[in-house]
Amino acid sequence: MESMGIKFELMGDSDFRIHFDHDALSDIDVELSKLPKDKWYGVARSLLAASAIYCMAGATYLMLKARGVEARSVTASSSVQMGKDESGKSVIEGLNLEVNVDIPDESRDVFDHCVKLLENGCLITRNLKKGIHVNHTISCK
Repeated sequence: MESMGIKFELMGDSDFRIHFDHDALSDIDVELSKLPKDKWYGVARSLLAASAIYCMAGATYLMLKARGVEARSVTASSSVQMGKDESGKSVIEGLNLEVNVDIPDESRDVFDHCVKLLENGCLITRNLKKGIHVNHTISCK
């Protein structure tokens, strides 16, 4: 089974760096210190939404490309619906993704085929829909 790793590092005060185990990704700095404390929320849901939209839009684009269709543009957006669980803690209740590709009219049948292949979602959204097993350990030196 393939495994990928992400590292998270405190960079000082309330700033963090996320290190990716992938050559196509640069590290991400989360600079909460630049914001008032009441604006610190939402980073995790933004990263989740970015992961899902990258996966869905990327899968759409790569499927088209693999079938010889060159997209003139690909745009996508996502929105996250928040709620509360039974104990009052914040939860993600929903994730909406919209992907729009601009392709030649004569490629519409290929597009429709790709949409059908993505009917159950991409890697990220399929797993969000069914839920995945998560292990976590929190320790102290």
